Amino acid sequence: MENHLAQESHLASVSRVRSPRRFRIALAVMLAGLLAGEVVLQGRAYLKTGRSAAALASGETVVAMNEAYGVRTYRPNFSLKRTDPGYRFVTNSHGLRSPEIPAKRAPGEYRIIVSGASTVAGVYAHTNELTFPGQLQALFSETASGPVNVVNAGVEGYAVKDMERLIDRALIKQDPSMMVIYSGFVDLSTICGRMRAAKTKPQSAPVANLPHWVMTRQLISKNTLALREPPIRLGIIDPADHFPQSYPETLDRIVTKLKKAGVVPVLVTSARSYRGLPDAQAAKLAESPLFFYSCLDLAGLNKASELFNQAVSDVARKHKVQLIDLANVMPPGREYFVDANHFTRKGDRKAAEIIHAVLAGVIKH
Repeated sequence: MENHLAQESHLASVSRVRSPRRFRIALAVMLAGLLAGEVVLQGRAYLKTGRSAAALASGETVVAMNEAYGVRTYRPNFSLKRTDPGYRFVTNSHGLRSPEIPAKRAPGEYRIIVSGASTVAGVYAHTNELTFPGQLQALFSETASGPVNVVNAGVEGYAVKDMERLIDRALIKQDPSMMVIYSGFVDLSTICGRMRAAKTKPQSAPVANLPHWVMTRQLISKNTLALREPPIRLGIIDPADHFPQSYPETLDRIVTKLKKAGVVPVLVTSARSYRGLPDAQAAKLAESPLFFYSCLDLAGLNKASELFNQAVSDVARKHKVQLIDLANVMPPGREYFVDANHFTRKGDRKAAEIIHAVLAGVIKH
């Protein structure tokens, strides 16, 4: 009996020793799996955009404060290299993804500057020429009766207030004949931001957060998005109740300044991949904005997008300036969009063709 009890005691002791060991092994395997997944995600992002996690972690990103203008631009005279020989991301001395811009227009030159954020900059375009401003340049080179130069002044992450600062401090000084404003949807973030600011939250202990460049947490959040959809998704709001009036006011100021400077303003509504598609297909295409703008469901996201585009249309109508309604002309779906708002190569070409068809009848040398 004593031997049997001793044996049981020994087995229990061994089990206690093995349990922490098994836990440590399981934890190590899980962490290794997460690390491997993060490497794969970072590699995929690098292949798509050329950005590296090391650069993001160190703060040495392609976008930085431009000391000459006191506003963020791409790093001036910057070249982003990749192993893919077909990839070329090059900036000029102004920190724009465009060829160098002479201080003054040449005789007979018509200079178009396209202002915007990541869709204009072409974060998924492998070369400067494949961005939609670059393809717009190619179309004018084929069809214009005189020299037309198109400048890509898109900078990723720009809200409309950032565009205003860059226009004030840099772009108007570059002697444009025309300024095309593609304001995009970065300002959508203000809707959920305003909702959060309106709530009073109790103070809590600090919570450790992963660095913003870690992509695994985004993958997990996006792949569990369905768990936050109605009826489980919380905090859904009507975007009309939180629409930022500063958005049309800023656009209004931009147009007023351009007209005063003798620059022809052209406003473009922002296209989205999920417009008019069945809900299941639209939700898949809109994964990123539904993840980042958690106060909106698919219906709210569509409504918010329409509110921003309506504001663009209203400003154009008020000032009687040219409006290009790209939002309602651009075909939706994966063929033309990488994700919710950014164009594929075919999408960049299509957007350039639509804009060119309008501007070709407006430009006069």
